[in-house]
Amino acid sequence: MTKINPDIHNTQKASDKSDVHKPLKKETQSGKSFSGILSEELNTGGKKTSFSTKEASLKEIENAAPARFSLTDAVPEQTDFGVESNLGLLEEYTSILMDPGRTLREAYETLDRLLKNTADMEEKMLNSDTEDTALKEIINHIAATVRKERIKMDRGDYVDSS
Repeated sequence: MTKINPDIHNTQKASDKSDVHKPLKKETQSGKSFSGILSEELNTGGKKTSFSTKEASLKEIENAAPARFSLTDAVPEQTDFGVESNLGLLEEYTSILMDPGRTLREAYETLDRLLKNTADMEEKMLNSDTEDTALKEIINHIAATVRKERIKMDRGDYVDSS
């Protein structure tokens, strides 16, 4: 075991140093201290930098074009399959049935358009390679609802028998 000798001539006690509580001043490559760079950045609001863009950039991306994104880029064009328009037609069909001033003939015409659009929507879904199960469930639900409404219309459920 080595014995510590406080009387070694090249050592000083930490309490003997007069500059123990003074902040260290580290110089950067540009010759400015950190506090000098910080105060300069704070005074200029960060608008002026002390280094050039060439120094700070990576060589691989220095000449790259900026990337631009939009929400529609993430979703392929063909994923809707006409769901929105069919939901709009369903709402129109419902409002026709609820309005006493509208006729069943108008409702039947709207339902006919709905059936055609639903058939197109299902065909598009079957011909696509989408694996979106939630969208498939929505399309199947719309198709079932439209077919059920057609059966009710053909059966005469909406005809006033009084």
